[in-house]
Amino acid sequence: MDAVIRKAEAKDVPEIVENWKELIQGNVRYERVLCRLVPDNVQIYRKYLRKQIAARKARVFVADADGKIIGHVMVEVKKIPPCYEIGNEAYVGELFVKGKFRGKKIGTRLLGAAEEWAKKRGVRQFSLTVHVKNGRAKRVYKSFGLREFNFKLVKIIG
Repeated sequence: MDAVIRKAEAKDVPEIVENWKELIQGNVRYERVLCRLVPDNVQIYRKYLRKQIAARKARVFVADADGKIIGHVMVEVKKIPPCYEIGNEAYVGELFVKGKFRGKKIGTRLLGAAEEWAKKRGVRQFSLTVHVKNGRAKRVYKSFGLREFNFKLVKIIG
């Protein structure tokens, strides 16, 4: 089963939301406290997703295998202070591939679509965040050409 990478459409929202639920379950493996969700999280995410699909400075791509959404990537252009030569950056807020489809380069193809979209907008920097314990994802990102740059430290203060 070969997946087609395409721009997400409004009709894809229900399946992407289901994939997001699986993504969140995976994140909880690494960090329970920081991954706590508000009570109406699915409705909030659905609204956010629809906004991202419609936005000019963001794009959601899906991996469509025979009409089923088996993965997605969400990327948006973020402003960087103008004192830096690099300009704005494309930030990948989410990348997900369903478990049984991992290891088939679908995540790499989704990242590639996001990167091409960013390049066409003149963006020169491409970034994402990954949990420090997510070794598999880090290997995928490094093989894609990403390198470690910052180390984020977090403290719950309230």
